[in-house]
Amino acid sequence: MNSIKSLKHIFLGLVLISGAALPQAGAQDLLGNGTFNTDVSGWYNTPDGSSRFDFLGTDGTAPSGNGCAEQGDTSFNGGISIRWNDTHPTITPNGDYEFSLDVKKPAGSMAYSNALVRIQWLDDTGSYFGLYSDYFFSDSSSEDLGDGNWHHWTVQLTAPADAYGAVFNLGVPTPSSGSGEAVLRWDNVVFNAQSNDLIFSDGFETSGTSQWSSTTP
Repeated sequence: MNSIKSLKHIFLGLVLISGAALPQAGAQDLLGNGTFNTDVSGWYNTPDGSSRFDFLGTDGTAPSGNGCAEQGDTSFNGGISIRWNDTHPTITPNGDYEFSLDVKKPAGSMAYSNALVRIQWLDDTGSYFGLYSDYFFSDSSSEDLGDGNWHHWTVQLTAPADAYGAVFNLGVPTPSSGSGEAVLRWDNVVFNAQSNDLIFSDGFETSGTSQWSSTTP
């Protein structure tokens, strides 16, 4: 009888521990308005010479499905047209992060069959110190943006050791010559921290049981 009672206490303790330590089901998005349901607020969207960042209500993907951002540039200088999110999230140095988004090169666009996410890293004063990370769609996906369809893109990354904040940018690579407009469409842009196993520090991956005990408390 005492052993049954002890087992009940152990089970209850595990429930309480796991209930308190389990991460929430959905990781918190560190950006503002990445779904573009009704507008592109929260992103630098002022027309800037040859570039634009507009809301388009006639296209989009699930789960939002009723809007997207359309980014265009007519400069044709071989550079990258950049627009950024106004939210500059706090970053944990050496922390694990992930971004995911949907991207589309519409018919008639003069953009390369590529897309860019640039993360500019900020120091502990919130200042940019010249360090950034570029992620190109063609480098991390075997899919071709040139087919006119929406493509989902997910990248996992580790923040630099001296990064305490970030600026999240979307980029359209432009040809060095030509005419028309280089255009990409974006939807469901999410940037979040990756959760680790918060319950137990030894999941038996190292063929040991060093964090487990054979005796009851």
